[in-house]
Amino acid sequence: MKISVTSVTSAATGTVVLLYRLRWSANSAIDFVLPDLGKDYGMLPGWAVVVTQPQTEAKVVARVGKLGYRVFYPKIVRRLRHKGKRISIMCPLFPGYLFTWIEMKWAGLLNVNGVAGLLMNDGELATVGDLVMNELKSRCDRNGIYFNPIRKFSKGQKVRIEYGFFAGMLGTVERFSKREDEVILLMDVLGAKRPVKVNEGTLTKV
Repeated sequence: MKISVTSVTSAATGTVVLLYRLRWSANSAIDFVLPDLGKDYGMLPGWAVVVTQPQTEAKVVARVGKLGYRVFYPKIVRRLRHKGKRISIMCPLFPGYLFTWIEMKWAGLLNVNGVAGLLMNDGELATVGDLVMNELKSRCDRNGIYFNPIRKFSKGQKVRIEYGFFAGMLGTVERFSKREDEVILLMDVLGAKRPVKVNEGTLTKV
């Protein structure tokens, strides 16, 4: 998993926000657009990212919990086709990763069967800020099952991009990406209408 944080300013209001991205594979990521309330990531106490061995997430959750750690293990329902039938299976939202709250000491986690390591950043323990964790938890039910947020915009709607490279530009919602936090806009780029992927949280209605 890679955690990135970018500070950006609204083209319309001058408001500063943080764009958080949790990426766990080349084509899988979740973005959050949150207010900039000062640094609350990369610090202890905080939510650390435990890296598990393949397909051991649930077992690691139980083992880490027995040590007294708080654990957050978000899951998602995937709908697949199996032998000609549509079936639903429960999968980790972040395969190979889970979150645990660490006050200070964490070396004991490395001895837990199924734990491959903890996410590090330049030799220091990487942690996810409370703002991101609270937003992620708000997208899950009481059992930790992730649900797709309700779309804020509809196809054909005019929108303005508030943050990022295209800040201040207008576009029209053409379609929705497979990622629930991403939409494809039709925008005037270099004199032609072109599709552009943007994070839904960076948009406002016109």
